[in-house]
Amino acid sequence: MKRNVKNIVVLFSSFAITGALIAVTAACSSASSTTTSLSTTATPTTTTTSPAAQRQSYSGTVATVNDDTLTLTTSQGTVNINISSSTTIEKTVNGTGANLGQGDFVTVSGTADNTGSIDATSITVRASGQTFPSTGSTFGNGGGFTVPNSGASGTGTGITVGTIGTINGNSFTITAAQGQVTVDIGSNTVIETTESGSTSDIQKGASLTVVGTTASNGSINATSVTIAAPVVYAVGIFSDNECTDPITSLNWGKLSPGSSTTQTLYLKNLDNQTMTVTATSSIAKTTELTFSNSGPLSMIPGSLGPTVYQLQMTLTASSSAALGNLNFSINFAGGIPVTLTNQISIVSTSAAPSSTTTTTAKATLSSVAITPASPTLGGLGSTQQFVAVGTYSDGSTINITSQVTWSSSNSAVATISKAGLATGVAVGNSDITATMSGITSPPVTLTVITPTLSSVDITPASPSNLTAGFSQNFRVIGTYSDGSTADITAQATWNSSNTAVATISSTGTITGVASGTVNITASLSGITSPQVTLTVVAPIVSSIEVTPVSPANLAVGSTQQFIATANYSDGSTANLTAQVNWASSNAANASISATGLATGEAAGMTNITATLSGITSPAVTLTVVSQ
Repeated sequence: MKRNVKNIVVLFSSFAITGALIAVTAACSSASSTTTSLSTTATPTTTTTSPAAQRQSYSGTVATVNDDTLTLTTSQGTVNINISSSTTIEKTVNGTGANLGQGDFVTVSGTADNTGSIDATSITVRASGQTFPSTGSTFGNGGGFTVPNSGASGTGTGITVGTIGTINGNSFTITAAQGQVTVDIGSNTVIETTESGSTSDIQKGASLTVVGTTASNGSINATSVTIAAPVVYAVGIFSDNECTDPITSLNWGKLSPGSSTTQTLYLKNLDNQTMTVTATSSIAKTTELTFSNSGPLSMIPGSLGPTVYQLQMTLTASSSAALGNLNFSINFAGGIPVTLTNQISIVSTSAAPSSTTTTTAKATLSSVAITPASPTLGGLGSTQQFVAVGTYSDGSTINITSQVTWSSSNSAVATISKAGLATGVAVGNSDITATMSGITSPPVTLTVITPTLSSVDITPASPSNLTAGFSQNFRVIGTYSDGSTADITAQATWNSSNTAVATISSTGTITGVASGTVNITASLSGITSPQVTLTVVAPIVSSIEVTPVSPANLAVGSTQQFIATANYSDGSTANLTAQVNWASSNAANASISATGLATGEAAGMTNITATLSGITSPAVTLTVVSQ
């Protein structure tokens, strides 16, 4: 495990604290491990697009932002980034395994083993419709690519993009450019989802991944920018190199003018991911005490445990130091800030210790409390983040969420992760507790309830015109508090704003009555859908009947009047004898006029029909006989 050397300098007007971070040969882990890189950024990768333009991928921290340009601090140095209107900007938010679904398009970072499976370190579920920058392919189309960092034959570390196929417990398959790949999810796998972002989300200090092409001046024209979700981590301060004794205060003891005393502390990354720690004094830049920034300290977990820094501070009083007590604090900001209170007594030479001393005032954990106190999860798969706060013997409090052991009394109702994130599994109650150093918090009852209805929507939302007399089926979809949806067509109460124009049944069937416009809504449990506007148009001819249906025999030279009656879509009828087109199948036997008057011409049979707007009546048979 690699340890780092950094400098801390604290200056009084008449004495000074100087410090150094000394490499620790064995701290918080008895096992040895390989050296861990101190870089906080991913290695830039190149994906081939065309001879004219190669896409570059950079990860780093935003140093400056100036309108549509920014500088990114990476492990390779500073990179200038150009943002344009065509740049896709997205930001990641924390997710869980519940966000993974069949058909989802994902980006997987991890290490491939010799079987080709990927042990995922992070999984990002991409928003539907987003375009992956290195290929131009639309998310969800099943395309994908791999950018390997090292290795061969499918081994090494890298990024794989593809569509989720099957999900089986803690593993799933994705269809990527190299074929079907199995992805294994571990307890430390970070799962995130993405949502659309904007340039306003790009702030100094934000962690970005940028993909783009190199401009002629060496800057990068970004095709996509992904803003990492802000993650809160904790740093621990300990008095021992085994990191078993957390402290919140230091008493430097007595110090005479012209002498010095030393304190040794250990800073530990309490999470399993990289964080940056910056130390500042509460009375910096005053005449009594100045404090030079000791960071940022990049604390990167090793393969066997978190990185630990040995912090050695030496306090030296000048010969003119004023006698008296001094109190000050040092704040270690690494996500959740931790404050260390300090006290030093400047005394005369006769009252000071005869040699350099090291004193640590140890505070012990007194109690653990967790919040929120009475949480409720509104549905299966929904989550609740718990926070554990430890109270120490000196009265101080520290956020110890990532240090405690979390427990759920009924994992069939709710599970809870090592980070204190509870997930609803089934309706019921479960007691959540947190334990550290043999001290357990009072239980907090977590209630998982049936998800509640949050919104109601009618489909189709923009229906086509409905002809009077015709019907159309509508559906209503309910969205619940846990994000799930259900068809509640039969349970909803339907309403038509004008039943003279259209009526609607209890099952969502709308029938046009007359020409006009009507608004349709559906409601359930006090929640009403947005209204859907439906236009009803005039009825149309649905069929034509010719009478008489069975006319008497017609003598040659005699006539028979036929009547054409139209049946409309709204159930009404009309005499259209003069409007239809009349036809005789055998005009040599009987002719028929435009007004439906048939005349016997010769003995025989003929079929009489009437046609209008493409609709033809059933044929009526007319028999002509000789006189």
